[in-house]
Amino acid sequence: MTTTFTHLRMHRKQTPLILSDVSTLLGYKDNTLLSKAEKGHRPPSIDMILGYHLLFHTPMLSYFDTLRNNLKSNMLKRIPQLIESLKYSNLSENAAERAVCLQTALTRLSNEPTYDQGN
Repeated sequence: MTTTFTHLRMHRKQTPLILSDVSTLLGYKDNTLLSKAEKGHRPPSIDMILGYHLLFHTPMLSYFDTLRNNLKSNMLKRIPQLIESLKYSNLSENAAERAVCLQTALTRLSNEPTYDQGN
């Protein structure tokens, strides 16, 4: 199963660079952290993701496709529930404005494509 961050390894393997090259460029004393991140055993740090982005000219968001899709799916389920609860909330400050804002987000998210790591 491909995890969210094994994308790192895929980008590096498309070049002649080896793990120790990238570790050195990112300032790591050994390959352990980077190796674990590439294998999906630990999430990469933001500097790893930014480093791969700079080094391999890959979009940073491509490293977050699975995470992004999961979050989007959960939000698409939760937004209607929150809108519904706001309808019955007379005590809630700006409930109508918040519902409109949430409806706008729901519409935008519903029309947005789902991202695939394989592209």
